[in-house]
Amino acid sequence: DLLALRIIVKKVEECYFALGLVHSIYTPIQARFKDYIATPKSNMYQSLHTTMIALDGKMVEVQIRTDEMHRTAEEGIAAHWQYKEDRLRKDDLDRHLIWLRQVLEWQHDTDDPQEFMENLRIDLFQDEVFVFSPKGDLYRLPMGSTPVDFAFAVHTDIGLHCIGAKANGRIVPLSYKLRSGDSIEILTSANQKPNPDWIKFTKTSKARSRLKRWLRESLQEQSRKLGEELFYKKLRKYKVTKNSFDLAKLASDYGYPSEELFFAALGRGDVSIQGVLNKLIPEKLVALKEESLLKKFISRARGTTRGVRVQGLDNLLINFAKCCQPVPGDKIIGFITRGRGIVVHRHDCRNIIRMKDDPDRWVDVEWDVDKDKQFMVRLRLLGEDRKHFLSDVSQTISNTETNIVSIRMKTEDSIVHSNIIIEVNNLQHLTRVLNRLSKVKGVISVERIDGTGDVVRD
Repeated sequence: DLLALRIIVKKVEECYFALGLVHSIYTPIQARFKDYIATPKSNMYQSLHTTMIALDGKMVEVQIRTDEMHRTAEEGIAAHWQYKEDRLRKDDLDRHLIWLRQVLEWQHDTDDPQEFMENLRIDLFQDEVFVFSPKGDLYRLPMGSTPVDFAFAVHTDIGLHCIGAKANGRIVPLSYKLRSGDSIEILTSANQKPNPDWIKFTKTSKARSRLKRWLRESLQEQSRKLGEELFYKKLRKYKVTKNSFDLAKLASDYGYPSEELFFAALGRGDVSIQGVLNKLIPEKLVALKEESLLKKFISRARGTTRGVRVQGLDNLLINFAKCCQPVPGDKIIGFITRGRGIVVHRHDCRNIIRMKDDPDRWVDVEWDVDKDKQFMVRLRLLGEDRKHFLSDVSQTISNTETNIVSIRMKTEDSIVHSNIIIEVNNLQHLTRVLNRLSKVKGVISVERIDGTGDVVRD
C-alpha cells in the first residue's frame, strides 16, 4: 500500500530544502525520485516526487511543490498565467504556447471528440522519458514511447518517411521502447510510407493523430481509384457508355454529394457495384442472373479474364488472404469486403467455395508487382535427422537469395519436422527454392502450405 503526502512551500529553493529534511528522517528509494522542477513535463507540470520507507515498513510518496506549481497542477495552464500576471517571462510564455499549439494540432487531426480527450488525458498524466537527438537536443516523451514517436516529435515528415532507427548507435526495431538517456537517430527514405501497424505501439498524441490522418487520406484516395476502376470495368463489360447516365445524380441517389465520395464507397465495399449496375441497366443483367452460379464461380476461379491490377503490398485497400498466401504467378481472384477493399485469394483456396453464394462481391484481379516486392510463404519440410542438417537447409535457402523469416524444427523418431517461413518474389522464385531444398541430403519431402497448415497443390 502506498501513502501519499504533499508539501506546499512558497519558493523553489524551499522545495529542495524540504526534500533534504524529509530524506534525513526517512530512507528514500532512489529509483523512484523524480525532479520535475529541473525538467518539467511537456504540459508544464512541476514538482518533486520522492518515495520513502516509513517506520512501519510502508512506502510513502511525497510531492513537494510551490503554490504556483500546485495551482498549475490542479487548475491547468490558465491558472499559471493568472498567478504570474505581469511577472510572466517571455520564455515561459513561449513554452506554454508550444504546448497549446500541440493540443490544437491534435484537435485538427482528430475528428472524434472522445479520441481527442483521450489523447489529451494520456499526454497530461503519463510519466516521461528524456531522450536526445544526434545533435544533443533534448526531447520529452511519454513512458513507453518508440522511435516512431520520437520521429514525429522531431518533424511530421520525418515520421511519415521513417524506415528505421538507431539507439546509441545500434540499429533497433521501430517498436523499441525508449529509455531515458538514449541518443536516437532516425533513418528515412523518400519512398517510405507509414505502416498501419505503427498505431499499435505509438504512444504520443501527435504520432497517433498524424498516422490516423495519413491513413484516412490515403484510404480515401486509394478507395476512390479502386472504386472508379471497378465501376468503369463493369460498364465496359456490359458496353455501357459514360454519357448514357448522370453520374452526379447516381452518386446523389446513394447519398453521396460528390462523384469522388461515391467511388470511394465502391472501393471500400460500402456500396455494391452489382447493385449499382442493376439500377443502371436492369434489362441487360437478367440473362446474367439466370446463369448458373457454379458456372460463374468456375470461370472466375480459372482467372480467364483480366481484372484489377494488384500492385503489391503498399495499397491499403488490396490485402492478401492469410488463409492461402498468394504470390505472383499464382492464379488469383478478389473478394470485396466491406471497409477493407479487395482481399486476394488463390483461385483454389478452400475459402472461395464459401463465397460462391455471394457472387456480387467477386472481382477479377491480375498481378502487376515490382521485381523487388517480397511475399511470405510457409513451407513444411521432412528430413532424416543428421548433423549439420539445419545448417545445410539454411545455406541452401540463402544460396537462392531468399530471406528466411523463421525456422522451427523438432525431431521425432529420427525424423526432422520443419516449418519454414521465407520471402519470395514470385512463383518461379518459390519453385527454385523448393527444387534446391528437395536435393539436400536427407530431405524426404518439402511442400508449400497455406495459413491453416494444409498443403497447397499447384
